[in-house]
Amino acid sequence: MDIGAYALESFKRTFPDMAIPPMPFFMKPADNLFPLKAGDELFSDLPYAKPIPNLQFKFDIVIHEPGIAEGEPLVEMQQAMIDSVNSLIPIFEPFMA
Repeated sequence: MDIGAYALESFKRTFPDMAIPPMPFFMKPADNLFPLKAGDELFSDLPYAKPIPNLQFKFDIVIHEPGIAEGEPLVEMQQAMIDSVNSLIPIFEPFMA
């Protein structure tokens, strides 16, 4: 969730005459709600809060292979695989012609 957009609205209410630039700042929740289901609550604000038109959410595409990768973010898992392969290359360099 973009906490920056949420904070920006608060700053605008507090300092209405100031020009405050957007300050995107995304945070991951402690519970990733995997697997996400229809009706899951992504964000809850105060009852009297006004809607924030620029509030954005980002979602990770995950790999779910029970026993191997259960809800692991694809990009992070792919980078870990790349790092593993790159760490093996120096081991086999002496055997390459």
